[in-house]
Amino acid sequence: MIFYINIMILTKKKLSALLQRNYLRLLKYVAVLAIFGAYYVFWSKYNLVERKEQGRQIAKIEQEIDSIKSKIAQEKQLLQDLQSSNEALETFAREQFYMKKENEDVFVVK
Repeated sequence: MIFYINIMILTKKKLSALLQRNYLRLLKYVAVLAIFGAYYVFWSKYNLVERKEQGRQIAKIEQEIDSIKSKIAQEKQLLQDLQSSNEALETFAREQFYMKKENEDVFVVK
């Protein structure tokens, strides 16, 4: 029993030194991880700052693509209408290109 108490006393004395060494070892790992994290976030080829900006650009370009697709659909519908009806073709020519018949005058009001 005396031997057991003696070990406990030695262990308590060495415990602070042991914890201090473990703390320093842990601090080394945390510092290395912090440096690696900073490198990954700011300076690497795949850094998060540029990825976020590229994500914004992708969203903007996808929005432009959707807008252009809707315009293409409208133009296809207009083309189909113009090819199917001579009256629609005449109306389009009069409105867009200010064409007129021989006995008409055209006044443009904006």
